[in-house]
Amino acid sequence: CTIFKGSDVYVQLANFEINGGNFAFYVLLDGEIIGEVKPDGIGYTELMIRNIEKTGTLEYVIAGESADFTFTPIGEW
Repeated sequence: CTIFKGSDVYVQLANFEINGGNFAFYVLLDGEIIGEVKPDGIGYTELMIRNIEKTGTLEYVIAGESADFTFTPIGEW
């Protein structure tokens, strides 16, 4: 999606379990990493990026090496 200069980005990962391997969640702006969440184990983690420096394309990327993970849905959308 497009994110505007001056915006804040809040990422919350919840109800997850990492059973093995390497797992990371990246936030990219125009292809450059601007934030990284490296959850460890079970539960909940968050990341806040304040005052984005420029307008651009925001992406979320999940990366893993031999990763074994699950996310459990919370409620109904």
